[in-house]
Amino acid sequence: MSLVCAKLGLLSLVSAVVLVAWPGWARAYEPFVDLSSLLDQRYYPATGGYFFGEQPIYLVFPPEGDANIELVFSKDGTEISRTPLRLEGYDGFPAFARLASPAPPVQGKGPGRYDISIWSDGKQIGALEYELAAESGGDPFAPKTSHSRKGPWEELAYVYVPPTETANRYVSVHLWTSLAEVGATRSANASVRLRRGETLVAESRSFVISSEDWAHGSAQLDKTGTDHKEPLRPSDLTGRDGAYLVEYQVEGRTVRTFSLQVSGGEIVASVRSGLDHSPPSDRLTPRKLHFTGSSAPIGIGELFWMQRMN
Repeated sequence: MSLVCAKLGLLSLVSAVVLVAWPGWARAYEPFVDLSSLLDQRYYPATGGYFFGEQPIYLVFPPEGDANIELVFSKDGTEISRTPLRLEGYDGFPAFARLASPAPPVQGKGPGRYDISIWSDGKQIGALEYELAAESGGDPFAPKTSHSRKGPWEELAYVYVPPTETANRYVSVHLWTSLAEVGATRSANASVRLRRGETLVAESRSFVISSEDWAHGSAQLDKTGTDHKEPLRPSDLTGRDGAYLVEYQVEGRTVRTFSLQVSGGEIVASVRSGLDHSPPSDRLTPRKLHFTGSSAPIGIGELFWMQRMN
């Protein structure tokens, strides 16, 4: 079991917090929604609406019993829709669950400030706030309006370390990409780089971004300075303390930069990943279930969240 230590204003996750075989201990913490699963919900730019629940909404430390869980979609403080969510657990992983929704898609109500919030028995356990803007196409013969979102998609990213059960335990970076962010109208080539000072430590292979609105992307890192592509392992990253920069580049131009700290041979996690961080709806999960293409998880991976610097 790990210790969580305060260090440099952040939380150092000294070792893996194995959330598997202690339902009593898990219940000591308030439930909260994995924000990344809200950021990944199916979105329709043409209407500014969503199909909630088509993509999983993950819950950490699910409540016991028959909790009344709802998703509320609001604009400028006015409720648009309220959707009941069904709690579904995972065998062998009592600290995690998914929230399923039987509701049809909902439409947005034009530009404004939007909130997606998850409530359990009257307590808010998840929240996503963003601004919605409407943009019209330039073709008068085929008028088209698209709705773009501005919010945590461009501000957050995380380094992901798979569980020890995986055969290929390599370090990857997860973030959200958009063609609109870089002013592109068609697909563009992107990559991620990891630096320590002026030294390039690792970089990803080029990957294509093709979505006008935000889409979840991941990039496995390969070590530099070798004759062939060699994946970056967790020990390669934690083997040297220091301040690291994660650079997201599109067509060779750095678009976003994130900071990452390694101290005492451990990756330092965001204060928002602390299990006592309040309110729970603002918490960023330090762990998530790891899937390998099937519906059954095989273990628990580690997430080290990063905040955008530039």
